[in-house]
Amino acid sequence: GIDFGGVEGNRHSGLTSPWERPPSLFTVHEAQVGKILFFLIGLAIPIVQNAFLCEVAYWVTVLPESRVIATSIATAFVLGNIVGVAYTAVASRTKFTDAQTLVGVFVANLLLSILTAALWDDWIGSRRSFSVLILAFFAGGIGNLGSFILFSFVSCYTSEMVTAATVGSGMSGFVAAFFVILQHPSEPYFNSLWYFLIVTELVAVGFICFLHAGFTKTGRALRIFEYNQGHNQSKLIQRDAQGNVTTTQDDIRAGSVLLLQMLLVSLVSYLIPPMIPYFSPTLSPDQIIYLLGLFLMGL
Repeated sequence: GIDFGGVEGNRHSGLTSPWERPPSLFTVHEAQVGKILFFLIGLAIPIVQNAFLCEVAYWVTVLPESRVIATSIATAFVLGNIVGVAYTAVASRTKFTDAQTLVGVFVANLLLSILTAALWDDWIGSRRSFSVLILAFFAGGIGNLGSFILFSFVSCYTSEMVTAATVGSGMSGFVAAFFVILQHPSEPYFNSLWYFLIVTELVAVGFICFLHAGFTKTGRALRIFEYNQGHNQSKLIQRDAQGNVTTTQDDIRAGSVLLLQMLLVSLVSYLIPPMIPYFSPTLSPDQIIYLLGLFLMGL
């Protein structure tokens, strides 16, 4: 673990791996701020995807698909992994860094949540909720891609930041479900417009935290090594005690492995839960969201 005592009173006092930066580069306060930042970043990246899944408890009562909407959204999530395929093809020919990719993920999530708030009910007069399904397709692809790029990005930071991002990501489903519980889908206090505006605010907070953690002095101090992605490889830059670059090693990004991981996440996390309303027609919307919330908390 990292010892914060010793050198200069409250500064980091020892190296925990050959990749770690020299001591006395970040304070206890910076570390605590970093944990909050990465918790909120981890929470924000998958929350739009989780919001689609949780809002099913309300949509089963208002959308024309009724309880079939859950499996339709799950199918859109899985098909959305095409976004990951497209990213892999584009990233292999460009110099996108993980940080730049995550900026795109946050911007896309903001647009998706705003568009969903505005268009969720444009199905009126139709038998299918095409806008919801199209937006779910992109939410699934962006959510899965963002989650994997996040942990590639956060691996550059101290182990406490990795833990904070992991906890935040795990809490994302619970937070999305919590606001649906407040919505009370059986007799709703507000509709999907207000729900997705709340989600938009959470994404915006996460985006601000990401910009602070990735591009400010505090974020820089918490990194243990640099991560630079080129055309089809990334480089770990090892530094000596004076902070000078000493050696490099290549880390080839395997696009096929990334795609397989995203497919498995989709199958486990976003294919099983939609079966709850589909195979349990007697469950009320409130009971559906309770079960969805419990499932997402356990992931």
